[in-house]
Amino acid sequence: MMQDKSLAVSLGLAAGIVYLGVHAVMGQHGLLAFVELQAQEARLQHDFERLSDAREGLQDRVARLQGVADADYVDERARLSLGAARSQEILFVRASP
Repeated sequence: MMQDKSLAVSLGLAAGIVYLGVHAVMGQHGLLAFVELQAQEARLQHDFERLSDAREGLQDRVARLQGVADADYVDERARLSLGAARSQEILFVRASP
């Protein structure tokens, strides 16, 4: 009788430990979820750095377009986007391969 109770208690404790162990590894907040969150954080950090670099480049372009000091840059961008050239410029047309 006593052995049956101790066996049942032991099995119950073992089942509880296994249950908690499985959830500690595979649960919603377990080890595998933590590893996935770390990978997601690394991806987001990479995206953040890439977007920050792009933002700095755009801010530089805006600053150059707003400033009167770099009129050559504004002229170059306008001619490039409009496909225009000055009369004294020589154009080189490259044939597509």
